[in-house]
Amino acid sequence: MTIAPGFSRNLNTVQVCPSDDPTGETPERTDVTRASNFVHLRTAPRTTAPLFGDQGLHPGAPGNTRINDWGGTAQAGQQFVVTGERETGPRSGSAAARCGSTTLTAGTLSRRMV
Repeated sequence: MTIAPGFSRNLNTVQVCPSDDPTGETPERTDVTRASNFVHLRTAPRTTAPLFGDQGLHPGAPGNTRINDWGGTAQAGQQFVVTGERETGPRSGSAAARCGSTTLTAGTLSRRMV
C-alpha cells in the first residue's frame, strides 16, 4: 500500500517549540494546523488512540505531534505491506459493509525497505 493523502484536504496539527524553529519566530510552544504530506499512525482504529511511538527515540512511550518527531507518521509516497486488517463499520447491507471498510493501524503495517 502506498500512502497518498491528498495534500489540500489532509490537515494535520503539529506542535512547534522555540527550539524547533531556527528563525526564532516561535517564542512559545504553538499548535499549527496546515495541509500536509503525512498521516498519523495510531495504535488502534480510533482518532483518540495514542500515536505510534518511535521506540528508538522514546522507549515505552507513545508518539507525539512535535514537528521534529516523525515516528508516529507515514509520509506521502511511503510504501507499506499490510500484514493484517480489521473490517469496521456496520454489518448490514450498507455500502461500507459491502465494500469491506478497512482500518489500518501501526500494528498492521510493516515498512517496505527499498
